[in-house]
Amino acid sequence: MKVPSFYLRSWVLVASLVIQLITAMASDDGSGTTSSTVGALKKYNAMFTFGDSMDETGNICAASSNKTELDVLTCTHPPYGETYFGRPSCRWCDGRVVVDFIAQALGLPFVPPSKAKGQDFRRGVSMAITGGTAMNFSFYKSLGIEDPVWNHGSLDTQIQWFKVLMPSICGTQQSCQVYLRKSLFMFGGYGGNDYNVQLLELGLTPEQAMNYTPKIVSAIANGIEKLIALGAVHVVVPGIFPTGCLPIFLSLFGDAASETDFDNTGCLKPYNRLTEYHNSLLRKQVDALQRKHHNSTRIMYADYYGLVYRMVQEPEKVYQAIRGVLRGGRGEVQLRRHREVRYGGGHHRVQRPVDADELGRHPPNGGGEQGDRRRIAQRTLLHPSDPRLKPPKLMRRRMETESDSENL
Repeated sequence: MKVPSFYLRSWVLVASLVIQLITAMASDDGSGTTSSTVGALKKYNAMFTFGDSMDETGNICAASSNKTELDVLTCTHPPYGETYFGRPSCRWCDGRVVVDFIAQALGLPFVPPSKAKGQDFRRGVSMAITGGTAMNFSFYKSLGIEDPVWNHGSLDTQIQWFKVLMPSICGTQQSCQVYLRKSLFMFGGYGGNDYNVQLLELGLTPEQAMNYTPKIVSAIANGIEKLIALGAVHVVVPGIFPTGCLPIFLSLFGDAASETDFDNTGCLKPYNRLTEYHNSLLRKQVDALQRKHHNSTRIMYADYYGLVYRMVQEPEKVYQAIRGVLRGGRGEVQLRRHREVRYGGGHHRVQRPVDADELGRHPPNGGGEQGDRRRIAQRTLLHPSDPRLKPPKLMRRRMETESDSENL
């Protein structure tokens, strides 16, 4: 079974992230004391979510009625959705996403996408959409980015979508202040796609991308302030994943990296430093906002980086921690550094990465060309049969020549 892209996430990984979020939300009085039991969770009227494909529940599909457009989205094809819904549900996961687990833990229904027709949004709604960024598209357009993938709905755009829906959710401004005070807001994590644009489309180094981090974090902080002004009281703000551990970045940049660029887990240190810098600035902003609004608002930072990195370090321990609650799943990880595949408890050495044309997980030329990076960004959204994914003629000839040589 092919794994279509780095947007296909294991529900086991997602469920692990939820453990931390549930623990963070278990404090009933905002005093800082928490309980890890679901019974200690607050009772919320609703849950409202913002972000990108990590939290999307179908906006990218609901926004289009064109079957051809929908067909090129890999999330509309198996194996997406297979472990829970039994079919693709326009979620970039093989089952439920983070907000689905949170909703179930809170006794709330799954949040429908804000673009869905005829839905009741009073118990919750998702503004999250694939390609969502902290910065507005006009900012990236000024840097030469034209790809509409990054123009589906920025942070500001999603807040505007929510403002339009508010009358149908809670009525008047006064009644909304009361209703939203007892609702949960999941805000992000924003920033991942901002760095995807810079690293994959613009070809910046992690050090160069750091120059834009203060702007990105400032945009997230401004977004939190806007939600508070609308009446939000309970806000969860996740950081972003360790970029240097993501398969797409290991595939694209691992071959050109030196031995000293890898940490002892096989992750790329320069890319993780970028993520650490982003998360450290974000956490400082969250702390500052909490101090500013300490009498009225509870802002909770969710450390996605720390949890995912611990999973990379000790996957067996994380699996053991959740297996009592969740049934086990299968998983396979390509270790680019050593050309190994870790499966279960063993390691199996391979001669070269397999399925070189498989949605950019193992791109031709090791991802060393700008054209490769652009196709990788496209491959996160397009179906394998889409003609835009075919490499240029010269590159195809090179790949065919390499294949013929190996078969001799």
